Amino acid sequence: MARTTLEYAPNQAGRARKLADLMGLPAAALKSGTANVPEDQPMKLTLGPDFKEAGVSLAPPKKVDVKQSRADAELCGG
Repeated sequence: MARTTLEYAPNQAGRARKLADLMGLPAAALKSGTANVPEDQPMKLTLGPDFKEAGVSLAPPKKVDVKQSRADAELCGG
């Protein structure tokens, strides 16, 4: 089963990263070529079944461990 990928040339890396951010693509979806291309040559975006819509990340959200606090609890030892 094919996954969403963005193929680009080394001289398109900056634009590829911007497009990946806009599309919600993880770094694993980026595939760099080995040779530079003319500036006007397009990159190749292949949408796989993992793609939902632009801006919806393909990678699962990172778990963030945030300590919970309450307004009525003393945070510092007194």
